[in-house]
Amino acid sequence: MPLTIHETPLAGLVKNATQQVHEEVEAILLPALTSIRSTSDYAAILKMFHGYFHPIEKLIEQQLHTGLLPDLAERRKSSSLLEDLRLLGEATDSLPLCSDLPPIKNPAEAFGALYVLEGSTLGGK
Repeated sequence: MPLTIHETPLAGLVKNATQQVHEEVEAILLPALTSIRSTSDYAAILKMFHGYFHPIEKLIEQQLHTGLLPDLAERRKSSSLLEDLRLLGEATDSLPLCSDLPPIKNPAEAFGALYVLEGSTLGGK
């Protein structure tokens, strides 16, 4: 039986309010994703994602702790990206990291950022 995801009124409002931003991000990412022709192209995309996910996850973790979100460590995407890069034979010692990040100054902003990261891995479902 297929999984059915029910959209709450709040989720619908958030989705509608952020649709334009999602389309802008997709316009940037889709050409890079559809141009992957080799393992090295794929590794470059993984490095780009890691460069954003790793520092943003650090900012989130500064505001949240296991008391607020017990499975916080399990939600890290950057660890999986690193493992994939290692499996591809890529060096992971000094990957470039993004410094142009949104501010995350409190738990509410951290949960908001985590919501976006989790949604990004669901592919818009």
